[in-house]
Amino acid sequence: MKTQWYLAIMMSLVWHCAVQNARSCPFCAPSALTFSEEIGAADVAVIATLKQLPPPAETEATSTLGFNDSSSSKAQFEVIELLKGNQHLEKQSQAQLLEVDYVGEDKVGDKFLLIGLDPPELNWTIPIKVSDRIQVYLAKVMQLPEDASQRLVFFKDYLEDEEEMLARDSYDEFAKTPYKQIKTLKDQMDHQQLVAWIRDTELPTTRRRLYLTLLGVCGAREDADLLEEMIRSDDRRIKAAMDAMIGCYLSLVGTEGLPLIEELLLTNKDAEYTHIYGAIVALRFHARQADKIPRERVVQSLRLILLRPDLADLVIPDLAKFEDWTVVPQLVKLFKDSTDENSWVRVPVINFLRRCPLPEAKTHLEELSKLDPESYRRAQAFSPAEDKKTEPEAATEARATESQGIGQESVGEVKITTVEEGKKDNVEPTSEENRTGVSEVARSEPLASYTPESDFLMTDSGPDGGTSAPGVATVLGIQFLASAILLGVYWMILRRA
Repeated sequence: MKTQWYLAIMMSLVWHCAVQNARSCPFCAPSALTFSEEIGAADVAVIATLKQLPPPAETEATSTLGFNDSSSSKAQFEVIELLKGNQHLEKQSQAQLLEVDYVGEDKVGDKFLLIGLDPPELNWTIPIKVSDRIQVYLAKVMQLPEDASQRLVFFKDYLEDEEEMLARDSYDEFAKTPYKQIKTLKDQMDHQQLVAWIRDTELPTTRRRLYLTLLGVCGAREDADLLEEMIRSDDRRIKAAMDAMIGCYLSLVGTEGLPLIEELLLTNKDAEYTHIYGAIVALRFHARQADKIPRERVVQSLRLILLRPDLADLVIPDLAKFEDWTVVPQLVKLFKDSTDENSWVRVPVINFLRRCPLPEAKTHLEELSKLDPESYRRAQAFSPAEDKKTEPEAATEARATESQGIGQESVGEVKITTVEEGKKDNVEPTSEENRTGVSEVARSEPLASYTPESDFLMTDSGPDGGTSAPGVATVLGIQFLASAILLGVYWMILRRA
């Protein structure tokens, strides 16, 4: 039972750490904990060979998940290389034999990574089968310096490695690394290889996002022609990584690239929602960086979305973040002109006014609170008065709540894909799908791939782009609550094992 408890905790930590890591690479999200993170969190980590399989199960009581406490589920492993925690292992002459819960069809002699927790009576997580190359890789990883920039020099050689586990781990190492440290690799990236990977629509979209981010760091003005061609393309598979594509394009051409984005996406009523949202995400990224394009010019582009009442709530929190108080009259009009079809815009408008320091903002608040007391109440619930943070997720929750309250149709399911789904994750929602429930579709996107919205969601950053530690309400109210729910689900599953 104790083993089940620790395995459940590890499962929840995987998800929780993935959320925390979402604030690193601007357009890509880790798919799982990296090897270095798993080993770093462990008390013991060893490479061991499978010495003896468990006896055949006599009853159905043995869990197919391998979490049964019965000794009948124990396999015997022989330690061949110690990665961490020698002081916690009992020495048995030169060989060290471990009994670990195991279910599988591997052969005696196969190698595994074993992770042990909670000494002195170690609890072992599920054995991870490794090859000879992975064993060498892990040994090298354990010797890497702590400096993230130096570590990436090692991991870049394993991107798209023929061994999927190594390719995925190196991708995750990049995905969890802060962008400012990724930029230090500018002179060490293989430019032609990056371009080839970006052109390859068979690669997972998540990885193409990373390669576009890297090309934005090491690319040249000449690469902009390729990116413009991809942005203009009618091929959905090419445009699957639109957020990173636009981010890369603007990194290479700067301000002169904004008219193209404004024409094709921000003001084009025929553009697909997912592509418009990708453009907004890219603009947020550049507004926060402000090194390629002046923040005021990015805000000018974001302001164009206010001309589209069905999408305006997506950028109102950003305009508040960047203190664009010139739009107060326009937002008040949006509030008053809103209908049941776009009533979700009311909550972000109220929160914008609550944050605005102009004297007229208070007057408008009093007026609007009388016109729609319920939206005013929701705005206070989503954004407490004491911190007056303007968070994009408030607009999302408001829209979802409004839709339920006025009897609109519920949003259709949107498939969330991950790196493990490989080539399948290049498919985007159809035009019909992404025209329904705008914000709900968008907020599904970051689960599959990171967008800078995650920063807006978890931290409070001012117009200078700096961030402070996550607020207590955000951390406890969202991340830990979700982790606790997952822990409960895992626990119920394990109890039936």
